[in-house]
Amino acid sequence: MEPHYDDFSETIKLHPQELVVISAGNSATESGPVVLPNIVYGKLLTDKPFNPQSCRNFFSRLWRKQPGLTMEEATDGMFLITFQSEFVKQRIIRGQPWHFLGHYLSLVESSGINQVVVKDFKNISFWIQVHGIPINNINETSGSKIGMIIRVFVEYDAENSSTFMRIRVLWDINRPLLREMLFEGEDQLSNMWISFKYERLNTFCKFCGLLDHVHTKCVALLDETEAGTRPILQYDDKIKTTGLDHMFSPIRSSTTGGPIHKLVTQMAKDAALKKARSAVLGLTTKRQKILISDQEQGATYIQRAISNEEVVMQERKQEVQELSMGKTIEVGANSGSKGKTKNSKA
Repeated sequence: MEPHYDDFSETIKLHPQELVVISAGNSATESGPVVLPNIVYGKLLTDKPFNPQSCRNFFSRLWRKQPGLTMEEATDGMFLITFQSEFVKQRIIRGQPWHFLGHYLSLVESSGINQVVVKDFKNISFWIQVHGIPINNINETSGSKIGMIIRVFVEYDAENSSTFMRIRVLWDINRPLLREMLFEGEDQLSNMWISFKYERLNTFCKFCGLLDHVHTKCVALLDETEAGTRPILQYDDKIKTTGLDHMFSPIRSSTTGGPIHKLVTQMAKDAALKKARSAVLGLTTKRQKILISDQEQGATYIQRAISNEEVVMQERKQEVQELSMGKTIEVGANSGSKGKTKNSKA
C-alpha cells in the first residue's frame, strides 16, 4: 500500500519509524511520576544568544490573563514558573507548544526528587491530529498505542467530536517529525496510512524534519548540496495546523466524568450563566435609560409647547383689554408708518 502523503514520490524518503505498522490491539498506559503541584521549569531551545528579560516579559504579557502566575529567571538559562492554581498550570501545560522569536519553550514539571538540569529540556509537548484512522478506532486505546509508538503518550482528547483523533505527546527535539504511518485494522488483514498534523507547530526543518533549525541552516541539506546533488525538501506546511482552542477552554481530563472534570465544567457553566445574566441586565438597564431619556425629552417638548401657548393667550387677552378700555393699538409697524384708531363717542 502506497502512502497517501500529498505529492508523494520516490524522492520523498520515509523514516524507518514511519514504516512501523501500528496494531489496533489493546494497549495499557503507564502512570507518570508525581510532580510538584505549583512549579514548572522552562527553557528556550536555542543556542543563539537572547535577552532573558525580553523573553520573560513576552510570556508575562502573553499569560497576563492567567491569575497567580509568575515567571522568574533561574540558573543556566532556565526560567522558574510558579502557579497558585492547578487549573492555570494545566492551561499553560496543555496549551503547548509556546515559542519566542521562533524558538520553542520547553517545559519540565519537577518531581521534587531530582534537580532539574539543562539536559532535561529535550521534549516539546504537542497536540497531534491523527487523520485517516477508521471511525471505530478513534478511542483512547488506539490513541495511547499511537502516542507511545510516536514517543511519549500524555493524553487522549475524549471530548473531540471531529472525524480525526487528537492526542498529546512529548516530542523529542532530536527526532524528525513523523508525517504518516501504517495502521493495521482490527481484522489484521488491511493496512492503511494515517497522517499527522501538529497543532501550533512553528519553525522546523523542511528537509530533515527536526525542530531545532530551519532548512536554510540544515547541515544535512548543505552536505547534499556540496556533493553536487539537488536536494528535495521532504516536508511542507501541510503538517501544520492552528489546532483547537484548548488553551482557555475548561480543563478537561482524559477520562470524562471525573471529579475535576465535573467541577470545572460546573464552574464554566456558572461563569457563562453569570456573564449572560450580566449582559441581559446591562441591556435592560440601557433600554430603561433610553426610555427615561425619551420620556424626559417628550415632557420637555410638551412643557415648551404649553409655555408658548400661554404666552400667545396672554398677549391676546391683553389686546382685548386694551380695546375695551379705548386705548390705541399700534398697527402697520412693518410699513414704516403708524396708524391710529380712535374710539369716537356717538
